[in-house]
Order: sequence, then C-alpha cells, then structure tokens
Amino acid sequence: MKSTVIEFMKTFLSFDQSLLPTYILNGGGRSSPVCLARLMLSQGKSRSPATWIMRVLIVGIIATSFAFTEVSQAGTLLTKDEKEGLTGVYSFKGPFKEFQVEVILEFYQDDANNLKAGGKARISDWPEGEWTAEEFHSFRRLSASEWEQGWGVTEMAGQRCDSDRVCIVAVNERSSDDDRMSVFRLMQFTQDFGTFQSYTVPRKGEPGYLGVVLTRLVDEQETHAEDSTAGSTGNTSIQPSLEVVHLQMELAFWQSVERHGGLSMFNAYLAKYPDGVFSAIAKLKIQQLGKS
Repeated sequence: MKSTVIEFMKTFLSFDQSLLPTYILNGGGRSSPVCLARLMLSQGKSRSPATWIMRVLIVGIIATSFAFTEVSQAGTLLTKDEKEGLTGVYSFKGPFKEFQVEVILEFYQDDANNLKAGGKARISDWPEGEWTAEEFHSFRRLSASEWEQGWGVTEMAGQRCDSDRVCIVAVNERSSDDDRMSVFRLMQFTQDFGTFQSYTVPRKGEPGYLGVVLTRLVDEQETHAEDSTAGSTGNTSIQPSLEVVHLQMELAFWQSVERHGGLSMFNAYLAKYPDGVFSAIAKLKIQQLGKS
C-alpha cells in the first residue's frame, strides 16, 4: 500500500511542478497553496500510511482548486485586436553571444480564440536536425509597473510598456527529447507587432536573460507589372508572398492535427512537413503518445 502511495506522490509532485508556472501567471506567488502543498507532503513523510494518504488527498484538493483559477493578477487578458495583431510568424537566424542561433515561432488562435504559439529553436553546434520544441500559452498584457516591480525586469526598460511597446508575458514550455521545462517569457513588441525581444525567467521575480530580436515575416509583397509602353508609370498590386501562403497552409494543417490529437495525425504532419514550424513539437507528441 505504501509503495502505491509513494508512486502516487511522485506523480503528483511532477504534476505540481508542471502546473507552477501557469499557476503563478494566474495569480499565485512563491507562498502559494502549491508550495503549501509541498510543505504538507514533506512534513507527512514520517507519519503513518493512513495519515499520509489523507495528506495526499488534501494536497490534491488544494493544488487543483488553486492552480486552475481564472482570476489573473499577473496582468490583463489580451484584447481581440492584440491577438489579431500578434498572429503571424516570427523568426531569427544569426549570431547570439558565442553561438549561431535559429528560431522560428508562429502565433495563432485556436478554435476557442485563445492565443497560442509554437515553433522550434536550435544552436548551430547541436547535431544536425536537433531542435528544441517551443510552446507558449497563458498570455497576459503587462503595464510598466507590473513589468518592473512585479517581475523585476531591469535589463529591458519597463516604462516603454506604457508608451511605445506592447509588453506581454506567457508560459513557455520547452522540450527536447525526454527533457521538458517551463519558464516565463516576457516579451516587448513594437506597437505594429513587427519585432519583439524577450526576457526569460525561471520564476517570477528571479533573474533571467535577454533573448534575440525576432522579426515578423512580412505577409505581403509588392509586385510591379510594368507596362511595356514607353513612359508608363507601371501598375502596382499587393499579393501574399508564396512563403506566407505555404505557412498559412501548414498552420491550417497543424490546427487540424491538434484538434484530433492522434498519433497518426502527428505522423501525417511530419510526413508532409518534415522541417515544418511545428515539427519539433510533433516529434515530441509522437514520443509521448508512444509511451502512453
């Protein structure tokens, strides 16, 4: 019986760890009920099995009740216009510190109009084809005071959040093979959502590091059909770029894959887009589904 409880505890603690970033973003702090739950468990290890089981049940109720609260104290929900403005593909490829880095992220809205983002990142000295899967959720808009005082970011000027920057925080899930971690990504976008730079922290108020500046892929290109008649001023039309059309098709396919969530769907995505924006995430999902 006790061995069963131990296994349950291991599972619970792992579950608790994965929930913590989302919980803090929704209003929890380091003195949160989740931390209280950990304390209760640690104090209960020397008790009888019956007492231990009771503690586990109480802890489960505490963590579940508070971790999924919808009341946000870490910023405000994004508006419809902000979600639409963020929607698109951002990328970077070039030097970062002593490395060559490549990042591609796509921001999109799911069927429930929740903003999500997914993509991949790699460093040049990694083995060929190895990427880190990047997933984002729980987006919140931050004011200047929340940026500087609430999150304690000093490397990026917080006062710009109330002037010429759109400041946002989100939970960033990173996965590589069997390694998975959750961090917070604080992002400052230009007001036209053309570029953004981020600051990554493991926990609210703790020190982090600056990231690269990602640029939005331009979704339109000018094509000039010049009249052959001498002296003509020409004709200018706006058309979606071929690259953007392909990315839009890939996103539509990926959303269908997410909707169904089966192993065959993720395999179908990889077969069609082996180097796609969401390929690293698809490979991770296949590994997870294969183990279940």
